[in-house]
Amino acid sequence: MTPFPDPPGEDHRETHLSMLAEQREARVERIASDMVDEARSRTATDLLALRWIANEFEDSPERTRAFELLLDRIFTERRAAEVLRNAA
Repeated sequence: MTPFPDPPGEDHRETHLSMLAEQREARVERIASDMVDEARSRTATDLLALRWIANEFEDSPERTRAFELLLDRIFTERRAAEVLRNAA
């Protein structure tokens, strides 16, 4: 008996590899989010947070994703602040 039964019409190996890729992506996302949270808690500005991430962590998919997440958070927060200013 195999640990992962083959779904009808699918190759077990492809299903397993797909599941591993999804787990890896989720792990990268969690680690990157933790990096961003830590960088923001340790620094006074978002620019310093970007620099802190660059200096503290080796080049990796996690660090690249942390940069993306931080930039996304910065732009989202600025857009939200702009909408609130315009609504006032």
